[in-house]
Amino acid sequence: MVDAGKHHRQIRLIANRLLSKRFESANDLWKLQVDLLKIQRDIQGAISEAKAESARNIDRKRLEELRDARWHARHFGDALAWLVLGQDRQLISSLSENSRVPISEDGDGSVGMLAMAEALSRQGWGFPILHDITDTLRIGDITFARPRQTPSHVTAEIKTQVIDTVPADPTGRKKKTYQSQVLTMVGIDPQTGEAIAELQVPPPPPPSPPRSRLERQAVRMREAVIKGSAGHGIITDTQEPILNMHVETAATDHWPVVRRLIREAHRTNFASQCVDKAFLYIVVYEEGGWSKETFADSRFLQDVKETEFLQNQNKDETSVVVHTIPRAKGTEAEIALPYFLFPISRRAVFEILNHELALVVLVNQGHICDALRASGMEIEVRPQVDGPGEIVIIDRFESPTGVPLVGEVHTMWHTIRDAVREFRSVPYLLDIVAGMVEGMREHASQIVPGNGSS
Repeated sequence: MVDAGKHHRQIRLIANRLLSKRFESANDLWKLQVDLLKIQRDIQGAISEAKAESARNIDRKRLEELRDARWHARHFGDALAWLVLGQDRQLISSLSENSRVPISEDGDGSVGMLAMAEALSRQGWGFPILHDITDTLRIGDITFARPRQTPSHVTAEIKTQVIDTVPADPTGRKKKTYQSQVLTMVGIDPQTGEAIAELQVPPPPPPSPPRSRLERQAVRMREAVIKGSAGHGIITDTQEPILNMHVETAATDHWPVVRRLIREAHRTNFASQCVDKAFLYIVVYEEGGWSKETFADSRFLQDVKETEFLQNQNKDETSVVVHTIPRAKGTEAEIALPYFLFPISRRAVFEILNHELALVVLVNQGHICDALRASGMEIEVRPQVDGPGEIVIIDRFESPTGVPLVGEVHTMWHTIRDAVREFRSVPYLLDIVAGMVEGMREHASQIVPGNGSS
């Protein structure tokens, strides 16, 4: 029986190949993906084996450790995807809008997918990232990165079937002939590698609701193509209209603070700092692995009480939410920089992998409300069941034709959460919100029926 620690060590070794930049060619990066896929399948096999035990004999601690190894292996796959796709958050988000995809089995479908990835790459499609190694890329099987071409990426679904099998030879080996079908919304000329112009615009969706599995996949891929490359403004070619905003900000992040706290935690096992009044960063280090007792450090409560963290203007809006970085495991796709790519030391990255280093962020929503009001915004905090209260931005303005309008932005908690996961600042949050409000005003005529919209 393989110990889960072996899988953690395998993940560390393969991650070290990336972080130490021990690859010299695209082929080395491709091999990294194939090796990671094998590790993930080995882990999944061990999980299936552990779950096959009777309820009385299941080693639940080992099962949880294996699941933890699987999560880190998938998270490293996400890191490869972010790297290959140029950290294109819009593209990555567009490919995440589906249910979680399980680790693929080592069968005919996978053989065909790997072969097609290599073949299409040689034909000029671009460098392939395998969706199977990630938790975030959930639409299609492969996305080809084409940084100096148009379009800059192409996502493909691969369907493979066996059309001939030669009986096994004396050594037991069989020879199979496969036929693969490539489904993509952007055609690529096999001679030049360039996009075929008439296919660059995705075709209209099939009748709603789509009937077959292939139709449903085509709808998802079509939406991903549109959302992943859309510019600033209203997207109307999707099943539901979407306001897509590109917001520029010069606000800085707090990575220098995080790096300093990590160094301090290496010396004293604990470090914290309140930043922008709204965030309390906490770093805990325990050689050999932290436990629940590690977080019982009295310095934790002392720092919470003695900083500005709890001292906001409106006590009724004080609501503290705890975030672990990276986040706790869940079914939702993570659209944030994977921790393997954090701008911290390689040592710290591996300490996160080994559960020796913990990054925790406490958020006081009250201070964020204070900052929003100070920037001139009207807000309400509306009650939520089992939640900190929903921050709603209210904007009162007139349309170009003089019609008084009231707009509301209801995505603040998601914006806060995404900022926390990458140690962004409160000024960053204010810039993002201001951009959303500006976009709402700019496109009001298209959003509000009867207000001059076509």
